[in-house]
Amino acid sequence: MTRQIAIITGASRGLGRNMVVHLARPFVAQGIALGRVGQPDDISGAVAAILSDEMGWANGATFDIWGGQLL
Repeated sequence: MTRQIAIITGASRGLGRNMVVHLARPFVAQGIALGRVGQPDDISGAVAAILSDEMGWANGATFDIWGGQLL
């Protein structure tokens, strides 16, 4: 989502993508229930669980890990 905002807003103002992503991050975070954009550490537990032997019978499942963005 942040990347799309960067492309839409940055292209018309001559800003580089990285600068727009940096500027857009606080606005994107407002729409997330946890109040911040996720980091790799936020999903590492879920990835470890999915890759574990205990998930051997899980197939065709969708695991939504988005910090409550779509509440």
